[in-house]
Amino acid sequence: MKIKSHTLTPHTLTPHTLTPHTLTPHTLTPHTLTPHTLTPHTLTPHTLTPHTLTLGVSSENLKFPTELIPKGSKVLDVGSGSGVISARMRDELGCIVTGLECGQEESNAGGCSIESSQRMLGKENVIVSTLQAYANSHQCRKFPVVTVFKYNVPLNQKVEFCKALTRVVERDGVVIIHVVERERAFRDPSNLHLFLIDELRLNFNDVTITERHYGYGPTSSGDILIKCRDPKVN
Repeated sequence: MKIKSHTLTPHTLTPHTLTPHTLTPHTLTPHTLTPHTLTPHTLTPHTLTPHTLTLGVSSENLKFPTELIPKGSKVLDVGSGSGVISARMRDELGCIVTGLECGQEESNAGGCSIESSQRMLGKENVIVSTLQAYANSHQCRKFPVVTVFKYNVPLNQKVEFCKALTRVVERDGVVIIHVVERERAFRDPSNLHLFLIDELRLNFNDVTITERHYGYGPTSSGDILIKCRDPKVN
């Protein structure tokens, strides 16, 4: 068998010409920022209204410093006035209270102060005298607790009054002076005549001050207790 030869025709490759790609430049449009003008905000100052504590409390609402007036104590209540506070110490704390009153002025409970104290405490439990006169009398007794609520002693008697306190309190006792004027307890150059602390420290080795608040807000009130211990003359 005769094999027919097969002639291969050469394949000519046509060169591929690349067409160059021209990049079109992209022009950026500049963005102009519009400036933002800040409107200044003016702060309205807030004025704080200072809260002024009203010093003063009624006899019915006054809080007793029970840590200083133990239940059952013998108490001399100087300036017992209407007798309301004295009677409360007797009824609420079980104290044996002696009132000391010399005033003839009208009391809040009706009648003069002496009559009102005697009505509340019993005539036999009220000494009709000033503190100074009683402290210098033969009848003077010493008490473990001496209270002076709502102190209102005439200015010309302040020095002698403070001295007399040392003669009616026991050596290890306590004198509690209750005041509603800050000038009595805290030095105010314009009201030095009311200031008690210097005079009390001349007569007692231990004098401390406690300011108390009753309630909160614009209707709150308060008072001040001055506690005197260790009399220098006894």
